Amino acid sequence: MISRTVKVYRKAVIRLTGEDSEDGGDGDGGVGREGRRIGGAPWRFGVWVCGDAKGHMLRLNMTDAEGGLYRLNMTGDEGVYWKGWKYVHAGVPGTVVFPVRVRSLSLVQAEAARKTAGTIYLDHFRAEYMDLNEDVEGPLIEPLSPAPEEACLERRPAICAAVADEGSGVHPSTIRMWLDGMVVDHRYDPLSGRVRFVPDTDLAEGEHRLVVEAADNNGTAAVPPVSWTFRIGRDA
Repeated sequence: MISRTVKVYRKAVIRLTGEDSEDGGDGDGGVGREGRRIGGAPWRFGVWVCGDAKGHMLRLNMTDAEGGLYRLNMTGDEGVYWKGWKYVHAGVPGTVVFPVRVRSLSLVQAEAARKTAGTIYLDHFRAEYMDLNEDVEGPLIEPLSPAPEEACLERRPAICAAVADEGSGVHPSTIRMWLDGMVVDHRYDPLSGRVRFVPDTDLAEGEHRLVVEAADNNGTAAVPPVSWTFRIGRDA
């Protein structure tokens, strides 16, 4: 007996115009009205998405063997909130009667004020037949100090973040830190997982923004990069 754990289907580009509606906005990237028959009984569908950070929802529309229509949200309530590649997935409901047909993958937006044009790229759309326990998540980045929105009296504060990856581990050369839009020369301790930078000149009073990005040893990045602000001077 042959056991299929994954079946990969195709690459695609999906575009959303400002006029696309929540009910009818299938964009340009659907797989066709006839759909594609998916063999067996997959437990979920997954796809790599290169996002545009427009916040539109990626929805999979499928029908089951009895003609029931299912609309699966692949991206959660936040929609495509990131830029770069991220793996997303949606489980197949227990009420589905197999086999199923995937009718379309659509970018949709329910809020009229947010119906802007957008484009995303897809790779490795997959039907998954079991939990493969794959490492498809990038590192977890946590701000440490100064804490988000903290008012700091020290003009040269130690700026720290924790970077960890439980899968393949953090790739040190992928770690980058920006302070107010400028890349800084950070130090990374792989034992503690801490990224640290201390300015060599006094920071100006007011708000400052930090951004930290990293990827794991498989090349999967933390998406989106972690960003937060702090203030130099007394809290207003």
